[in-house]
Amino acid sequence: MFSDLPIAIVERGDSRSQRTTTASIDDIVATAAKAGARSQPPRRRPRRWGRGARRPARARHGREGERAYPYGGHPRAAVSMVAHSRAESLLVHLDDDGVERFDALVCTDGKEIRGDLLLLSCGVGARSEFAQLSGLEVATGILVDGTLQSWRDPAIFAIGDCAQVASRRAPGATSAAPLGGPSGLIGPGWRQADWLAARFTADILQAADDVGPGDLAAERPALVMLKAHGIAVVAAGSIAPEPWGEPSDHGGAHTGDGGSAPLRVAQWVDPQHGRYVKMVTRGGILEVFVCVGMPRTAAELTLLFERGSELPADRSVLLRYDGPDYEASSSSDRFALDATVCWCNGVSVGAIAELAAAGETTVACVGSATRAGTGCGGCKGRIGEVIARFTSSVDGELVG
Repeated sequence: MFSDLPIAIVERGDSRSQRTTTASIDDIVATAAKAGARSQPPRRRPRRWGRGARRPARARHGREGERAYPYGGHPRAAVSMVAHSRAESLLVHLDDDGVERFDALVCTDGKEIRGDLLLLSCGVGARSEFAQLSGLEVATGILVDGTLQSWRDPAIFAIGDCAQVASRRAPGATSAAPLGGPSGLIGPGWRQADWLAARFTADILQAADDVGPGDLAAERPALVMLKAHGIAVVAAGSIAPEPWGEPSDHGGAHTGDGGSAPLRVAQWVDPQHGRYVKMVTRGGILEVFVCVGMPRTAAELTLLFERGSELPADRSVLLRYDGPDYEASSSSDRFALDATVCWCNGVSVGAIAELAAAGETTVACVGSATRAGTGCGGCKGRIGEVIARFTSSVDGELVG
């Protein structure tokens, strides 16, 4: 049941010389800290306890059990990752009220990862074992070129979450796995399927006037929204750049004069209230961001990100959208025709507005025509807002 789940243990460190409590920026880690979670080095030989058994004494920190923190040995995050481990079973005990309580996670290699709270994080990953056994080149997913054709076998194509689009290696180039991977979103898969179907159709018809679908457009950086109640998380791109690090001048967008502008990082943290914002810009243009616990600010950053707009010189003004004096009229137009409504399928306000003007005035009709709202379903309320806005337009003309 747990064999394919990634493992994250929330801990609080403690040593002879000092006591350090790592603070989290979200409610989950704060809950774990309040529960008094502590770190303990894993043991290779499992020891199992039956129900009602007493919990063993915690091991002391020796050299092998010392935490390896990045950034010069200082704790900067409240979540530690245990790599290359598969969960096999759980160790539990009964408390005084007869309720099962979590003790430890037992991995397939025998080590136990102890804790006071177990969180399950279920994501998406390509099941590429069969492709690898068949001789195809595989990294995070099945490696395909810009035409979705596999690197190794020209007769095999791959799309969606099992496909990793990357340029073929040049002769004599290093064999290191290419960066990136499947986006984990349904929209790119639909677009790849449409493009590949058009290509196959053109190949079959072999018509002189049918030149095929043209080049497959590169996917823009994925924007990911946490679909959970009670906490708002939106992120786009790699947030590796640090505020106090050296400005990076590699990759990314370029300035109008042909030079490459350095990355600039702005960060705001409020652990007590579970809020966090990080913005990474190049030449003033938002390239990367993550926003936790601030839904209105996240909506504004999403609009700026998808339009490639320049951020205000004073980044802190963006935080006002979640302030008590916020006025909706001061934000960017949420009903601009180019604003994205459904990120799963890449459906814009304009596409929904055209359907509304044509008489398609229900969420179900819009979903049938564009697939909007048929992925995670989190945008159905927003689809309804757009329909309501544009069904009031005069004589079918689009407004906003």
